[in-house]
Amino acid sequence: MLALIVNDGEDVLLDRIIVSRSPDRKIGTVLLYPKPYGRLLKAVDAPADSQAPLLKAFVEHWYQASNPDQTRRRSAIGILIGIPMATRTLKAGLILAVGV
Repeated sequence: MLALIVNDGEDVLLDRIIVSRSPDRKIGTVLLYPKPYGRLLKAVDAPADSQAPLLKAFVEHWYQASNPDQTRRRSAIGILIGIPMATRTLKAGLILAVGV
């Protein structure tokens, strides 16, 4: 699966997630999608005792930040089909990071 996730060294959040499974991966310095994922990076960077509320804020704001032009909610399947490739890639990275 890691072979499908390209862009080594381009996105700090994605690279930091993937490096747990691929230690030789170059870690970027820029967050490519700051609007939807800035809160997640802030949660990851925070001390452990501060992460829960920051992660909750990320989850509460992610959909709107990822889809600012959407005026109505889509079904779960529509979300999975309609999300940008970068988002699907990040989800794959998150799955790898937590070992699901």
